[in-house]
This record gives sequence, structure tokens and C-alpha cells, in this order.
Amino acid sequence: MSIAVAASELKIGVGVVDHEHGELMSALCDLEAAVAADQERGAIGALLERLEGRTMVHFATEEGMMSTSNYPGRGLHGIKHQYLTEQMKSLVARFERGSFNINRHTIVFLRDWLTTHMQKEDLQFGLWLNEHGKR
Repeated sequence: MSIAVAASELKIGVGVVDHEHGELMSALCDLEAAVAADQERGAIGALLERLEGRTMVHFATEEGMMSTSNYPGRGLHGIKHQYLTEQMKSLVARFERGSFNINRHTIVFLRDWLTTHMQKEDLQFGLWLNEHGKR
């Protein structure tokens, strides 16, 4: 099962955000491939940490843009970022303790959450930015 999503489905019309969406999905695809190939735990852990890092950078980018542009939906959008941040940190911590393995269900959860978020909340933010002259 591949999590590939067409890049065009994740674009919101804001260059830096679109670029980061591509990086996030690339990190997730690499993690999925490692899990499918049953790579060693250390390799999977490194890819999980890469995904976590890219996610945190991306959220910080968006939240900074939301703040400086006075985006009216930033409160709820930030809460959704916080939810995934907590889930991601918990997942990484449990993996590092050895009490959890990354599996297909984990990949599906991450894929579904990220793509839904990008296609809904991020798209709304992108449309708002575009309407206010930012690309």
C-alpha cells in the first residue's frame, strides 16, 4: 500500500507552504517504504524523527505566517497543529522506549491526518493568503 498523493492535491498556492508539504509527504513516503521493507529499527527511527522534525518546522512556518498576516482562523488551525504535535511526540517517545512499532496503521493515520489537514485547513489558509495578495 502506497501513501502517494498527487502533489497537485496538496498545493495551496503559497510557495513555501507547498514546498514544505512536498517535504512532509516525501518524509512520510520514505518512512512507509522502510516499514514495508522491514528495515531495522534504527533506520525506521531516523525516518520517524525526520518526519517529526519536518512537521514541527512546517507548523512553525504556517503559524508564523498566520500571525503576521492576522489570519482569522489561526486559533483553530493552531489547535489542530497542537493535536498532531502531541500525537507525533507520543508516537516517537513510545517508539524510542521500544513499546511501540511503526506499522501500516500508523502510516495510514499519519497520511490521512496530514493530507486531510493540507487539503482542508491549509487550503483555506492559502485561499485567504492569496485573496490578501500573498503567494
